[in-house]
Amino acid sequence: MPKPLLLCLLLCSALAALGRDAPLIVDHTCTDLAQIPDYWLDQVRAQFLVGYGHTSHGSQLVSGMENFRGAVGSRYYYTSSGWGLEVGTFLNDEWGNAGGAGDLGSYGDLAWRVATTNMLAEPGNDRNVVMWSWCGGVSANDTAGINTYLQAMHQLEQIYTNIVFIYMTGHLDGTGTNGGLHVRNNQIRAYCRANNKVLFDFADIESYNPDGEEFLSRFATDGCEYDSNGDENPWGDANWAIAWAAANPGHPLSVGNNSCVDCGCAHSVYVNCNLKGSAFWWMMARLAGWPGGPLGAEIHCASDQVQVGWSSLCTGTVYEVLGTGALAPTSNWAAVASFTNRGGHTNTCSYSMPSGPERYFYRLKKK
Repeated sequence: MPKPLLLCLLLCSALAALGRDAPLIVDHTCTDLAQIPDYWLDQVRAQFLVGYGHTSHGSQLVSGMENFRGAVGSRYYYTSSGWGLEVGTFLNDEWGNAGGAGDLGSYGDLAWRVATTNMLAEPGNDRNVVMWSWCGGVSANDTAGINTYLQAMHQLEQIYTNIVFIYMTGHLDGTGTNGGLHVRNNQIRAYCRANNKVLFDFADIESYNPDGEEFLSRFATDGCEYDSNGDENPWGDANWAIAWAAANPGHPLSVGNNSCVDCGCAHSVYVNCNLKGSAFWWMMARLAGWPGGPLGAEIHCASDQVQVGWSSLCTGTVYEVLGTGALAPTSNWAAVASFTNRGGHTNTCSYSMPSGPERYFYRLKKK
């Protein structure tokens, strides 16, 4: 069976970060898991094997993933191991740590790079995604130190061209938009955008609550505290994550103990961990080929079998719905599809997304 055509055409479909034709920036706008069709979550688990290195702050991402994990076969289920390489397991948590480093360090420390190469040289290594997180190493860093990190990541990409290396920003530290942390994080963001890298924007994710309200300019911290009285001191003031969870007790992002800082989510509140776990799945779905992003993306459908979502395909061609995800094969595809031929180009179509349970991907084949 040929690969779905979308995997070759959409911006975020390349397996390797090297040679990407656009950056993939995963930030606070990439946390709505309800938008990701089951098909692409299945593709994530089928295509990728992740090796992660981190200390306590980096564990926030894993804590959020665990909250959504569920039972075997459920939507966000994944296999995992707790240390080093376990071949065939989706997430090797603390994979990089077994190679001899804790996290991304600071001031040009490259122990994490040595640990990465050590682990990639392990017999049977099967990792094709590598992630490292920061602890406090960005807050007191300088331009040269961050450049050392960026250059080392790029060099790894050039050596291991079949592996996606995930860049990260550092966690918030209460210094606001004029602080050194924000300056250094912007250095990382600018590099990733200019060089078409994959960035998990750790700091941006914890700068906003799930409703999109921004707290970085109010000196937000990694624990979700922020300055609520105008004295530019966030410590001991309000906490946006605790407040949001209290106002949204039934929301999926409120899963876990959200009554205090460090009640299960390291250094933070579970809403923050859950946002990062959600953003991880979003990132991986985009890497697997899910278009994500704004509606109206172009789909090319000249092959005998294509993968397409929500609604669409080229007018004048009859397709058989094979079905995938949560929906069984159906005969009423035309009822949920909107066929639009763009500008006389018979192999280029646009689509609109219907509401309701049709928000899943179908596998289609030309009759």
